[in-house]
Amino acid sequence: MGTLFLCVWVPLVLSVFDAVDFQRSLSTAVRFIGYPLAGIFIVQALSDDKARQVVFIGTAIVVGFWCLDAMIQWTLGYDVFGYPSQPGALTGVFYPKIRLGVVTAVFAPVLYEGVRRYGRRYPWSWLVLLAMVAAVILNGRRAGWMMLAIATVGYVAYLYFVAERRQWLRWMAVGGVAFAIAVGMVSQTQLVQDRMSRTLAVFQGDYEGINRATSLRLGIWRVGAEIARDHPVNGIGGRGYDAASEHYVQERGVDGMVSTHAHLFALEIAAETGLIGIAGYAVFLVVLVRGLLGVPRQAWPRVWPWGIGALVAGFPLNVNHAFYGSFWSAIFWWLVFVTIAMMPEQRAPARRAAVA
Repeated sequence: MGTLFLCVWVPLVLSVFDAVDFQRSLSTAVRFIGYPLAGIFIVQALSDDKARQVVFIGTAIVVGFWCLDAMIQWTLGYDVFGYPSQPGALTGVFYPKIRLGVVTAVFAPVLYEGVRRYGRRYPWSWLVLLAMVAAVILNGRRAGWMMLAIATVGYVAYLYFVAERRQWLRWMAVGGVAFAIAVGMVSQTQLVQDRMSRTLAVFQGDYEGINRATSLRLGIWRVGAEIARDHPVNGIGGRGYDAASEHYVQERGVDGMVSTHAHLFALEIAAETGLIGIAGYAVFLVVLVRGLLGVPRQAWPRVWPWGIGALVAGFPLNVNHAFYGSFWSAIFWWLVFVTIAMMPEQRAPARRAAVA
């Protein structure tokens, strides 16, 4: 746990000294100190199988509830808490924020695993998969679509190694039908058609088409690339992108857009913590993947669904929230720490690599 945290935190600290927004960068680095403290508690609290099972089942139930609640909102116009639907986006319990898709996507492997384990006992649980796919699509954020696709591919690959071939083929068939039904249910809605039309604009091959397909992010990325090029070593400081992008666009005349963050994890890390941050981030991913691969095969069902979620949450091409922002970093680190807590006892090489 210490190694993983330091890979991200040390670059943040080193970026503070000449940060463009010293106070915000310092507060970001200080705020991160709370994550390993929470991690210690999580690892200790999940030291026995009963606690691990409670967290697993509880998480699957909560995520399933989010999805069913979103379907109620889509059907009736209000969810169970009275939150109204919004034009062009399904928000569910996250109203008025449009976060349902990206948050659900990172927990999708846990929900998949829950249905795999208990689907025979509770056949109706397969309907939750329909609700999940539909909720992510109807949320309207293509970042959530991409993350769900990555999470699904990762889970299918994991399942290939833990299940017998006949079981794997059966689950692929049932899961494929569920996905097809869910996509068919929502594909004719105006929201989905608008998003698909915008996405297909990338094949126009010109700047305007690609910019439209990426939700006008090309201008943001151009500014981010300029910032990263001008501050290659330790960046501009954590969460300094807002102030820096405003300076680059309004005072230096860079042809781009002002934004609170880079809308691309790899670019955000490069701009805010420089090559030091990129190196730390790369080491983080290597250590985490190495730890997951080192888990004994019999423990994979307990560990890998969480590990896939953590990898999706930290995927370098994510374009959703800010990597160093309080909202996403809390989700990301929670998944990382639960992954570590689910690993076999510390005598196992995988857990030693991740916790050291």
